[in-house]
Amino acid sequence: MKGVPRLRELASFDDADRSGEVRHLVRRLQELAVEEKAKGDEVHDLDSALKDADPATVRSTQATYTEVIENLTIVKSGIAGETEKLATLETSIERLRDKIRIARTQDLTAIEARTRLVRGAATVFREAIDSYKADLRQRVEASATELFLAMSTERTDYARLSINSDYGLTILHKDGRPEEARSAGAEHVVALALMGALQRNAPLRGPIVMDSPFGRLDEGHTSNVVGALHKMAEQVVLLIYESEVGRGRARSLLGPRLIAEYELERISSRRTNIRKVQ
Repeated sequence: MKGVPRLRELASFDDADRSGEVRHLVRRLQELAVEEKAKGDEVHDLDSALKDADPATVRSTQATYTEVIENLTIVKSGIAGETEKLATLETSIERLRDKIRIARTQDLTAIEARTRLVRGAATVFREAIDSYKADLRQRVEASATELFLAMSTERTDYARLSINSDYGLTILHKDGRPEEARSAGAEHVVALALMGALQRNAPLRGPIVMDSPFGRLDEGHTSNVVGALHKMAEQVVLLIYESEVGRGRARSLLGPRLIAEYELERISSRRTNIRKVQ
């Protein structure tokens, strides 16, 4: 019978259940249909936006975009060129280093030794200057204190002078506190003390010339300053009025240290004679 083999062939097929796979494919087709609908809506929205947009704005945006792309291309090209130059320079530097290493002879070693010597000498010189400045500062401070205490009438309250950060002089009391409100007379005495201290510690010394130095000082300070003039310099020239300190008082205070005395004799508004007082 011819039908029997055919039936056997049909019976040999797998009769497994494929309904699950079919349902999965159906769901996937439905999802794709939803996505297609969403994409269609997006296309519709974009078309609407393009229709409503200003053509000039669109063209301007496109031109700007094109310009930005061109600038980016130029910048990238420039970066590539600079990178290439940098690589060339680094190669040249390395070659020079190799040449220096190869040419490292006794002459180069001697030059390096002299360089180290010069740098060391510069360091020593700089430290010597700092040491000299510190020593000079201490000497000027000590000399100024000595002169100030000799000229001041407040010796029981004041202890010394101190050079401050501005290279001025600060009066310190014996309790260590600085004088906060100095009178005009005290300022004047401090200035005279500083002038004398600088003169005393200067490498080159000369005479001190003072014009009307007692105008702001009382009698006590005036007497003390006149008595301390010989400590300020080897020669002091005073240009004073008799109202500041009389002749007799000046002669008495200076004593044998008064070398010469001169008087200005007015002849006219354009002429003045200098006459030595005998």
